[in-house]
Amino acid sequence: MKIGRSDGRFVRTRLTEGPALRPAKSPTFISYALSMGETEIRTQIDIAAPPAAVWAVLSDFSGYQRWNPMVTAAEGSAAEGGIATLHYQSSIGLPLRFRVRITRCEADRELRWVGRRLGISGDHYFQLMADGSGTHFVHGEVFRGPLAGALGFLFRGQVPVFEAFNRALEDAAKHRVRTTGVAPTDDTGRGPR
Repeated sequence: MKIGRSDGRFVRTRLTEGPALRPAKSPTFISYALSMGETEIRTQIDIAAPPAAVWAVLSDFSGYQRWNPMVTAAEGSAAEGGIATLHYQSSIGLPLRFRVRITRCEADRELRWVGRRLGISGDHYFQLMADGSGTHFVHGEVFRGPLAGALGFLFRGQVPVFEAFNRALEDAAKHRVRTTGVAPTDDTGRGPR
């Protein structure tokens, strides 16, 4: 079930670990829906760089090997409907390779892809929201499939990897602003067009 909020963020509730509802600014949110075969990981961070700078780093798949501890290499482009091959470093150190379909690509706002393995679908998402002169960044994944709820304890091990990705993205975006400069965004979170 999604519970909408006036600020456009949401909190998902089902069978949860810890409190049933967590504040929108909570750094990590894990939801288990055993009966639905679904587990969600949701992390977030405030980045002291405008959405255009964060987007420039996030959507440049060819640059992932320079800064990304989670997706150590990527082939393809961030284009809606496109296919990309992502090389992951799992939380236990195993290298994994996924072919994903880009399902949403809205500059300075949202990037989303879906991959499948062993009967489990992973809907991986990144959302960027202008927050003053910076960006509120939400990063998560919804795992769906017959075993996704039951294997939620395994997905929980990915939380530190997601959080390391967020910190590395923050560092890369701030470095981009320092070295190349990025025009400030307007109230919509979009850079100049």
